[in-house]
Amino acid sequence: MSDSWDPMSSKLRWTPNDFHSGARDLMISIFSPDLVLNTARSLRLGVESIRVMNNDVNKYKG
Repeated sequence: MSDSWDPMSSKLRWTPNDFHSGARDLMISIFSPDLVLNTARSLRLGVESIRVMNNDVNKYKG
């Protein structure tokens, strides 16, 4: 029995289960309600600013 650290030891080897739980955590963090709300809010702000810019352009045209 050697004391040297074995990077290929079974404890450190990833199993498909580890991968699935990691992927699930990633999906949860990507689709967390806060992120969805923030994305929706920034999209709405973007649409609002485009609308305001269009109004300004139309004012200057008219």
